[in-house]
Amino acid sequence: MKIENVLFDLGGVLYEIAPARMREAFAALSMKYGVAPERDELFKIFDDMERGAYKEEEFFHALRHAAQMPASDDEIRSAWNAILVGPYDFAPELSRKAAEKFRVALLSNTNRIHHDCFVAQTREVFAPMERLFFSFEIGLRKPDPEAFLHVVENAGFKPENTLFVEDTPANLETAKKLGFQVYHAAEPWRTFDELNVLFKQS
Repeated sequence: MKIENVLFDLGGVLYEIAPARMREAFAALSMKYGVAPERDELFKIFDDMERGAYKEEEFFHALRHAAQMPASDDEIRSAWNAILVGPYDFAPELSRKAAEKFRVALLSNTNRIHHDCFVAQTREVFAPMERLFFSFEIGLRKPDPEAFLHVVENAGFKPENTLFVEDTPANLETAKKLGFQVYHAAEPWRTFDELNVLFKQS
């Protein structure tokens, strides 16, 4: 099937993230304050934050309440942002090369706090893209089908002509069910070469 559009994920595809660093940072806070927060409750708060349900101060308050942990805003912000590393070296060129042949957009599960940290780092990566769809802005989060349908409706991308580039299997599965072509970016160091070959063939 012909590719006319490329829809990129961000974390793990164009931008390096380190979830283990964030887990370790929160574990250190838990040890500092002698608490053992319920993981499922925290993850629900994290997911809601990525859907734009909280303002920054509301998010910090919700985490403090759920974990019974009197950490400061700065301590929580530091732990939360520990996941962010930076754009992959190849990311600006990959984005540019994609835009030379296709319409390009981004669909990312993220939140306002992370966005405010990485936006300056990613200007060159985002510059060739037509649209940036962030979950906290659209109120929808992958793998919910509605997140993909929001892109279809607002960017005018037909799923069958759109290549979705993503590292998370659950998100790829939803995209496939909706008719998208998919590329599993399982190993970042291979993504640039393999996608360049695919772009040339399309």
